[in-house]
Amino acid sequence: MPGRRGEARLLDAAGHLILRWPPQGGAPPAAIAYPADPLAAGAALVEASDDAAAGQEKAALARAVKARRAALERRAEAVRGDLGRLGSVARLQKTGQLLLAQGARVPRGAAKALLDDWETGGKIEVALDPARPAKAQAEAFFTKARRYQRGEAVMRARLAETERALSAIAALEADVAAAEARPESLDPLAQRARALGVSRAEPAGAGEPGTSGARALGAGRPAPRRPFHAYRSAAGAAILVGRGAEDNDALTTKHARPHDLWLHAKGVTGSHVVVPLAKGASCPADVLVDAATLAAHFSDARGEAVCEVSYVQRRYVRKPRGAAPGAVLFDREKVIAVRIEEGRLSRLLATKEEG
Repeated sequence: MPGRRGEARLLDAAGHLILRWPPQGGAPPAAIAYPADPLAAGAALVEASDDAAAGQEKAALARAVKARRAALERRAEAVRGDLGRLGSVARLQKTGQLLLAQGARVPRGAAKALLDDWETGGKIEVALDPARPAKAQAEAFFTKARRYQRGEAVMRARLAETERALSAIAALEADVAAAEARPESLDPLAQRARALGVSRAEPAGAGEPGTSGARALGAGRPAPRRPFHAYRSAAGAAILVGRGAEDNDALTTKHARPHDLWLHAKGVTGSHVVVPLAKGASCPADVLVDAATLAAHFSDARGEAVCEVSYVQRRYVRKPRGAAPGAVLFDREKVIAVRIEEGRLSRLLATKEEG
């Protein structure tokens, strides 16, 4: 007797289960009274199997929604941390001004300086680059202050978007908890979950009778961690951004294909960015600008009004033996100078797919 989940069950004349294939899930529930008719017994077993599967699918959907909520909470906390750095703008500006005024009397090669704080009458200790004159380093403090100020609008927009997503995911979490463990109840919830970025919540065989939307969650098995976050251009094209130095290596050397487009903020530390392309296809101009915007944002140039971004086909990027994590060499470089548009960046960041 085949079950709707693809199981085969062998029953004896009394309707007792003799063999199940695949051999998993344990014996059928003892509480079910199986009739003597083998066909009726098989139908009862199929129903029991589907009920048990629906319960597992509901639990899997609940776990996936909970994981999405936790990811959004981490994102909100990270953005709040970025906003917290805005409190250092006045200190950075003040340090730059004091360096301009007093840097000439700081000994050459000094790694730090004690500057007179004219407002408080105390001292301010400043770390310096010994290779450069102290006075010449004042602009770095002004630049960092401007970077923080320019990034404020983007960060506040992202925080508002994240808080709206958190509100929606909390409502979904409550609805999943209250739902009956039946396909007709779970399918709409699984579709809502997918729309809210819940990983693997798309219904398997959507639109086909007898299929459960939560089934694609794989009975709650977590998806393998990806070394990148995926974003979407306005046209829906995927843009992959490395999550860290070692993840950059994995994205570039293991996931990107030779004909994909590879990008990196020029001359600064940052994430590797990859635009998957069909073989022989070129990257549309708007997707290139979106990808370059993300490469600039996820680099030490974050907050700058304009950033130069290198881009080449992945085939021209190589990882030298013994190089530090994330360090690569590349040939046939092209460069785009991208002006960071707050609206474009906010749109891109809002498309982040967790995984």
